[in-house]
Amino acid sequence: GIYIDNVEGATFGPTLPNGHKSIIFVADNNFSKTEKTQFFLFEVMP
Repeated sequence: GIYIDNVEGATFGPTLPNGHKSIIFVADNNFSKTEKTQFFLFEVMP
């Protein structure tokens, strides 16, 4: 599975080809070699 660390940011992303909005979440690595910076894009269902 995917381990999601502390999400620190969110913004609306591009409109998807099907016309739905998207939202992007970001978790940074806190300057740690054991953590990863991650971006997650989700479709917003109307």
